[in-house]
Amino acid sequence: METVRVRSAFNRRRCLIPATEFYDWKNGGDPCDRHQIKVVLGFRFLYGIYNVTPFVIGASRMHTAKFFILNFLGALIWAIAVGYLGYEFGDIAQSILSEIKQYEIHFLIGLIAIGLLIFWRSTHNARQEHNKKNLPES
Repeated sequence: METVRVRSAFNRRRCLIPATEFYDWKNGGDPCDRHQIKVVLGFRFLYGIYNVTPFVIGASRMHTAKFFILNFLGALIWAIAVGYLGYEFGDIAQSILSEIKQYEIHFLIGLIAIGLLIFWRSTHNARQEHNKKNLPES
């Protein structure tokens, strides 16, 4: 049996994994068969995987009715989760922004002061470099 050496991410110890189990799909086993429900319910939550997963599931041996039901449940879970989180984050943002509104003028004055300081420093440094270049050498 062929073995593959893999470093453990947690303990930094070496692990031995038999290659026949690691590459089970080469021997006719389909890893998608073991995790079909998890994949169909959860692929919406992972950016980048969302685009490819329906094609991979279509190429697997999943029945259309099973995919339709799991896809509907996954979409329902995703819509409820994203809607709820959006509502909560919106409420938090509204409470923070309502408190910040009284400091709006101070923030604007601070931004103007920082901009004027940066402008003065850049023109002052440019003027000093110009004066150094034009000094006669002694």
